[in-house]
Amino acid sequence: MYSIVKFAFLFVAVQSVVSIPANEDEKTLDLRFEYGNATYLISSMRLDWYHARNYCKVQGMDLVSIESVGENSAVMNAVSDMLTESFWISGSDLYQEGAFYWDSTGRAIGPFQNWAPNEPSGDRNEHCVELNINVNHLWNDVNCDLEKLFICEMNPCV
Repeated sequence: MYSIVKFAFLFVAVQSVVSIPANEDEKTLDLRFEYGNATYLISSMRLDWYHARNYCKVQGMDLVSIESVGENSAVMNAVSDMLTESFWISGSDLYQEGAFYWDSTGRAIGPFQNWAPNEPSGDRNEHCVELNINVNHLWNDVNCDLEKLFICEMNPCV
């Protein structure tokens, strides 16, 4: 009896952490594409920035860091059919206000940048970077707790 109770508790604990779908209809339909040596995943789930970052890590990936014009074009082409959505990317200034960096690499954002006009805005409650639907998917800093679609990236080990 003790083993059954222990198993039931463990199953409930694991299910709440990883959100195991209850049935086939709840599974997500993620889109994958490649650019250069990297593989990308556009998630069909809406999560806050922190959970999106963790979801990518569970997949063996990171939130995308868009570091070149070519990579930006590839991402924009992939999301072009999703014109009503905004997407999380890995940019953040969580560790130092106004000093944006790529969470996935730890490097400062730049030299390539694709900010919307007047962004980043400097609002003390906006620490995470999105591809903003309202300005043709240019970058915008927003509150990290908002739920959005997101893009993961996996670069091969060198």
